[in-house]
Amino acid sequence: MLGGWVVVEDCRGVEYVGSSCFVELPQGMVTQLTPDQRLSEIVVVSDYPQVGTAEMQELGTNGLLTRGEYTRVMEFEDALRIAFSRIAPRFSAEIEH
Repeated sequence: MLGGWVVVEDCRGVEYVGSSCFVELPQGMVTQLTPDQRLSEIVVVSDYPQVGTAEMQELGTNGLLTRGEYTRVMEFEDALRIAFSRIAPRFSAEIEH
């Protein structure tokens, strides 16, 4: 599974963790993966040799695997939303409108 995590620390030092959605990796890529290799190298070389560096930076591995439906930026935004949602005030009658 491929996904991302973020940790946001507030001014008191309290940490809030968030994660993105996770994308399943094709089994063929899993078997090729080694500890010293970047996943994006396997994905680009094996399935997307036409993808340039700029496009890869924008899409990320998630973006390539999902055909642009869930990019690296979206992954990061989702993880941040989850982390910040724990900091944000809860919806209640006490919140002023």
